[in-house]
Amino acid sequence: MMNTQMLMKASEWTAKARMLEEKTANLEAMVRAKNESAEKIRSVVSFLIAFTRWMKSPSAYIEGPLVRNFFEAMLGATEVDFDAVRLTAVYCDRPENKFMVNASWNDLVNSLTIIASLTKLSSDFPGATFAGYKFAGINVQQKELDESPEAELVWFCGNRWVVVNFVAWRDKSFVDFDVNGICFSNEGFHMKNSGAVGFTDALEGIMAREASYVKRVDILQNNTFPTEKAVNRTTKQKWLGQIYDLISNKWLKIKQAGYTIVGKQPDMFIEKEEDCPITGRKPNYPCVNLQCGHSLSIMGYKGIIAANNEHTESVKCPMCRADLLIKFCDVKKSRVGWNVPDLPSTVPENSYKRGTIISRSLVSPDALEGL
Repeated sequence: MMNTQMLMKASEWTAKARMLEEKTANLEAMVRAKNESAEKIRSVVSFLIAFTRWMKSPSAYIEGPLVRNFFEAMLGATEVDFDAVRLTAVYCDRPENKFMVNASWNDLVNSLTIIASLTKLSSDFPGATFAGYKFAGINVQQKELDESPEAELVWFCGNRWVVVNFVAWRDKSFVDFDVNGICFSNEGFHMKNSGAVGFTDALEGIMAREASYVKRVDILQNNTFPTEKAVNRTTKQKWLGQIYDLISNKWLKIKQAGYTIVGKQPDMFIEKEEDCPITGRKPNYPCVNLQCGHSLSIMGYKGIIAANNEHTESVKCPMCRADLLIKFCDVKKSRVGWNVPDLPSTVPENSYKRGTIISRSLVSPDALEGL
């Protein structure tokens, strides 16, 4: 009987020991994952510091979802993969002399082009390295004379990659969603579109996983179909093209990142069952509801506004021939609240003095009187 009880106890202890080992192993794995994530973030930030300094432009900055990802990782809002990173680097914001900016930008790009060529010719050539990331290649994109030149730069560090869309200048600071408005420069983190969105608004959105359009889509639509004057088809295509850009890829990317879109916005949904009746595309695909009561796939919306019809200035719903007006909805956002109580009619004497916030273990009350 005693041996049976001892065997049962031993079995219980063994099971508890195994559970403890599993918990310890899981905890160690979590610590390793956090350390690896922190090391990846430090590595990418080091690259950004090196790249920003290399540009040597007082108005240069880094923009895009990557900057948002830093705050997401810091706030624990989501798991962020820093193994494959894409970002946009702007050499100069709103330049007075675009010709001089283009010349300086070309000097930087040409130096990297030469380095890329020499690296391919000789394995002994050291190449260019930024904070452990080695320069791997460059692709200069052809642009019109009045457009900012751009180049795609590729860097790698082991199995990690950084792809930089290097832009010479930005004429206008445009942000799609408020949470994407934070940029990184030698001056620190700040809002690219100063005045339109506050830093606290963007940070609040990241914490709540909520994003709102910076450029009002409903205003763009009102410009397209004004009640007081006629607008030609070319102008309509321009405004509707901007709407399409905001509600297509940009909408999908912010939704894929796990954000709820709040504020005044197009009434949209994902069709998961039926093929698109206009384009024949298979589900799943995004659709937009129209004010006339019909709905269109985003691909169909694009096709209608892009069609060249010289016989009419109208842009219509293909089902009922009403103006192609998107239906809007308004989703309320969460807010970080505060509560400040009413002050009492009398405040205790000397309650505001430094002695109330400095520990007596550091400085005695008598010494505080002499400070």
